[in-house]
Amino acid sequence: TSTGWRHWRGGDGMEGLISPTNENLMWGTSQWGSIIRTTNGGLSTTSLNQPAPGPWTTPLAIAPNSNTIYGAWNGGIYRSTDLGNTWTQIFFSSVTALAIAPSNPQYIYASDGYLNIHVTKDGGMSWFTYLMPEGSRAPRSIAVSPLDPEKIWVIDNNNAASVSVSTDAGVSFTNITGSLPAIAGRSIVVDDNENESVYVGMNLGIFYKDNTMTDWMDISNGLPLVAINELEIQKSSSILRVATYGRGVWENGLYNVPPPCSAP
Repeated sequence: TSTGWRHWRGGDGMEGLISPTNENLMWGTSQWGSIIRTTNGGLSTTSLNQPAPGPWTTPLAIAPNSNTIYGAWNGGIYRSTDLGNTWTQIFFSSVTALAIAPSNPQYIYASDGYLNIHVTKDGGMSWFTYLMPEGSRAPRSIAVSPLDPEKIWVIDNNNAASVSVSTDAGVSFTNITGSLPAIAGRSIVVDDNENESVYVGMNLGIFYKDNTMTDWMDISNGLPLVAINELEIQKSSSILRVATYGRGVWENGLYNVPPPCSAP
């Protein structure tokens, strides 16, 4: 808030969502998928019924420009169109990573914790399953191009991070790991610019690559040497926000993007 941090959710902090249409509407989870909602920026909260027991960290996602939310509790993906009061199951297998295409919310991508990528192009009516490339591990984080719903980047759950890109909604992949250090990757995000700026958070450090570059660049900029669990792009301020495991939240300007300036 304008006066600093507001504590609104106890327990081990897991996934959270902020409505893209209402900054005071938020959802937060703690371990095993327990979920609450606030409609007033955290001043008060309402506990919601989770549709099933969840994994330790239950994936959540929200459709662009709407308040339709998705959660991956045990046994499948569930969708709510009434702010989390009720849920409809749209996928019937456990999921460890979940992403929705910003340009077309009918495209939903999921990983089941094995070598499979699952994708729907019609909002969950039908699903396709594709195998990750040989030598990969289960996808840990999925980023969808803000401009092309069929282009995705995946970082897998390997002790030596492997990053792959697909331009055909998961049918085939190209490995772009390059010279990334041989440590685990945790999070991946993509900016909606013409260069397709990709940021990867790893067990140590943040790395950057865009389509004008042949390899990755370390942009950690003095971050503490701890795991980078989550990356988020705050577009209107041209900021990359970083959640670490044990050293709090950090931020820095997007790489090679000038900060927004006031109108003259």
